[in-house]
Amino acid sequence: MGAPALDRGTVRDGRRLDWWAWREYARSIRILVCEEPTPPDILGCVLRPTVAVAASWLPLEARSLVAWHEIGHMLLHPECGDRWRDLVNGAAMHGRLERQAWRFALGFPHWDEDALAAALDQLIALGGRLPFALSAELDRMGGAR
Repeated sequence: MGAPALDRGTVRDGRRLDWWAWREYARSIRILVCEEPTPPDILGCVLRPTVAVAASWLPLEARSLVAWHEIGHMLLHPECGDRWRDLVNGAAMHGRLERQAWRFALGFPHWDEDALAAALDQLIALGGRLPFALSAELDRMGGAR
């Protein structure tokens, strides 16, 4: 099945915010997303409340999706840090935070169907499947892969 039909993106200052515009958007809200080499099992991560990394070795579409995901974490969970790991239901909390960040990455910017399909295919090519929380979000949206 193809990529899900998504909301046509957020409008900011009268302009549509496209999937590739994450650098501009991050700068506008004073967030730094660095594109750096990472180990193969790390697609991206939040380093500090306003600094994240997206793997520079990812193809453009996948890197953009990961960057939006990390921006989502910083906007949606600014105070979370790693405190949830020590909670009794830490794994459930982690899953919820991941799904929320993927939902932001899929729904906040405008993704044209071809770019989103390319991003998902690129992520699948890395490990044979999508990250579980991303797959769960796609299922919820009706675009299972």
